[in-house]
Amino acid sequence: MLYSNTILMSSNTKMDEVKKDESKTILKKERCAMKGCKKKIGMIKYTCNCGKNFCIKHKLAESHNCTFDFQKEGKKIIAEKNPVIVKPKVIAI
Repeated sequence: MLYSNTILMSSNTKMDEVKKDESKTILKKERCAMKGCKKKIGMIKYTCNCGKNFCIKHKLAESHNCTFDFQKEGKKIIAEKNPVIVKPKVIAI
C-alpha cells in the first residue's frame, strides 16, 4: 500500500511540472512566409494552396512564387466531377 502512494505522489509532481511548462510558453505572432517580408499576420491571414500563410501583399500566387501546380489540380477536379459516359452500342438488324 505504501508503495502505491509513492507512485501517485511522483505522478502528481510530474503533472505539476508539465503545468508549469505550459504556462511559460510565449505565443509568437505569425509572420508572412514570403522571403524578406516579416510583416505580422493579424486576424486575417491568407493561406495559399502551398500551405503557407501570407500577408495581404503576398496573398496572390504570382507575388510569392508559389510552387503549387494549379493546372494539374484543376484537371484532377474536372476529371472527378465529369466522369466519362459511354453510350450502349446499337445492335444492327
